[in-house]
Amino acid sequence: MIVAIIDTCDLTRYLHYTIIKSIDSNSHVYKYKSIEQFLDDMINPKIKLPDYILTAYNVCSLNAMNLINSVEEFRLKNKYLDKLNTYIVSSNIDIPSLHKDLESKKSFKGYLIKPMREDQIIPILNQWHLKHNSIKSNFETKYN
Repeated sequence: MIVAIIDTCDLTRYLHYTIIKSIDSNSHVYKYKSIEQFLDDMINPKIKLPDYILTAYNVCSLNAMNLINSVEEFRLKNKYLDKLNTYIVSSNIDIPSLHKDLESKKSFKGYLIKPMREDQIIPILNQWHLKHNSIKSNFETKYN
């Protein structure tokens, strides 16, 4: 499984990285300080496409809405329907009410409270492992 974490805060990126790796040590995690850099790496294929993108809402000059619109366009154009599933990670609990139009975006999968906790990400990672029939015995024992 491949995950991209986008956040300007070094500590938040490290925390989210540590949580994901503690749950699934075989996952590959990209860490970005800016949405622009992630989009450049995605479009000019400098990285393997992530299965999941976990992004802060405001990251430098772009926000999560810009990211989701770009990811949606890229996914549809290139038919990557099982990749680039995007979650907004935010401490602002009002964001979901501000962006009801996100429900129409296939790449947008939901919101996670910042800082992200293990119990928030386990169902997402578990779903990926079930879908890919790759649940490792330690993952299954610990998180199912």
